[in-house]
Amino acid sequence: MKSEIRKISLVITLSLSWIGLFAQQDSQYSAYMFTPYTLNPAAVGSDNLAHVYGGARLHQVGLDAEGRRTSAGFIFPFNISKLKNGFGILVSDDKFAYSKNLTIRGNYALQFKLDDKGVNNLGIGFGFGVLNGVFDNSLAKNSTTSLPWINPGKYTSTSIDLGVGVFFTSSRFYCGISANHLNSPKIPLDNLTYTLKQTFYVTAGYMMPIAESRFSFYPSFLVQTEFVATQVALSGVLDYNQKFWFGGSYRIDDAATALVGFKLFKSLQVGYSYDYLFSSLGKYSEGSHEFFLTYSFSLKRDKTPSRYKSIRFL
Repeated sequence: MKSEIRKISLVITLSLSWIGLFAQQDSQYSAYMFTPYTLNPAAVGSDNLAHVYGGARLHQVGLDAEGRRTSAGFIFPFNISKLKNGFGILVSDDKFAYSKNLTIRGNYALQFKLDDKGVNNLGIGFGFGVLNGVFDNSLAKNSTTSLPWINPGKYTSTSIDLGVGVFFTSSRFYCGISANHLNSPKIPLDNLTYTLKQTFYVTAGYMMPIAESRFSFYPSFLVQTEFVATQVALSGVLDYNQKFWFGGSYRIDDAATALVGFKLFKSLQVGYSYDYLFSSLGKYSEGSHEFFLTYSFSLKRDKTPSRYKSIRFL
């Protein structure tokens, strides 16, 4: 009897989370402060370095409808005459419960120097992508977690996905605002159509050197909203000598996150985060795990690469 009650409770919770997923539709990035170009097209080329990026996230481990995201990208700066530009290719493969989304996006940004020394910069960016969405009731691991109001079958759709952003950087501060799904792509599901709502991101961070030590503290925040559902993450990372860092985040009414990472060979950075869930799924889930790796380097052959010191990538 208890087992049946638990199954019924899980079905209701998963159904609500499925609806919630469609309200809060974009995948989360717990380590957003290290890879702003994943959320804001205006961040590409903002630091004069090229980046090779790879990441993976396991959502709500332990559930039959657990999800995962794998992503990769290459970002590089370039100049046209005296204009500073940036371009990036990002690929993301998301799976959650009954849906699979493959997105290939190209991001372009024009970077403006706001002073003679180039300390303050403003990026204006645009993203153009192709989204292939698949919804399949059979992706559920058993009948308990299938959705009874959707007829059995596989529904596939390919759509154009547009984004735009603005990104400001200085020696110790950054902030940005961006919008995803500007054209509201549509995904047909049986006898209904799901529309990806426009998603907005606001983020900012600051570097605070700790006097007479090799430590620096990096507070930051991220707001993600479609105005139907909103998530706010408040974060802080303590860095030691640009070699090792650890910290945490609090996503209001959703999760607490622990973050840790280190640098290898000056330009290679590895990070890991764990989310402990407070939401209704927390009692059934073992949390979420996220990994990322970035390799940063200069494309200028006349300069010897030095250790990368960016406020946004520690």
